[in-house]
Amino acid sequence: MVILLPFAFAACNHKADKVVDFEIDPAFYELVIYQGDEVDIGDFYLALIYESGKIETIPLTSQNVEGFSTAEIGEHQAIIKVGEDRYTFTYVIHPVTAVAATYLGSPLTFYLGEEPNFEGVSIFVNYINGHDHERGLGGLLHSDIDYTLDGTTRQLTFYVEGLTVNIPYTVTCRSMQENTFYIVKNDTKQVKLVTEDEKQFLYFYREIDGQLNDVNRIRLTAGNFNQYTYNDIIDGKRCTFVVYLSGGQAVIEEMS
Repeated sequence: MVILLPFAFAACNHKADKVVDFEIDPAFYELVIYQGDEVDIGDFYLALIYESGKIETIPLTSQNVEGFSTAEIGEHQAIIKVGEDRYTFTYVIHPVTAVAATYLGSPLTFYLGEEPNFEGVSIFVNYINGHDHERGLGGLLHSDIDYTLDGTTRQLTFYVEGLTVNIPYTVTCRSMQENTFYIVKNDTKQVKLVTEDEKQFLYFYREIDGQLNDVNRIRLTAGNFNQYTYNDIIDGKRCTFVVYLSGGQAVIEEMS
């Protein structure tokens, strides 16, 4: 009994080793987390630091971590449960911003007198989190289209998520029916609407006795492709004609 008393006394005076601090796996804070990212919390651990200097590592799981989510942007807090103890840590969710936009297709083609058609045309948007998204052009703001018929390839600028992307385009016209003649005054004086496919121009020709009069050739430009007024003197009388382009046809009305 005398031998056991000192042992009993020492046991009663033994202090429990207390947790004095904790740390989250440093690799967790090296990770940049973006909104909507899928993060496997099980890849990280909690380190408990005891008064004695001992360090205990506890794997994180979906069962012992509460409140961790990437759904909302900003600074958030989550709680780790270890027995009856709770440890709170802070983390930040960053916004997913677009960093580049690219068009990989062929130049677009627009037609005189028609609204632009962007159906089936898309661009690729690259995001800071490394993800790419294909986005259609429909509904996106863009610069004005220059409808000048001069064969030039121009750039149309689209605006998407704070970025700009330039897409080449050309302007042309629908093919006219070259074999259709329209009587203007009589059988010997006519106007014909034709195309030059290589140059993509529309021309007025005045035809006399079956021959195209090249002197009276007039090129239609972007400002008047819907309606063109043509003045001529026929049989000593000044006449005004208005040409309307509609559906690949030319309709001519004598105004005076």
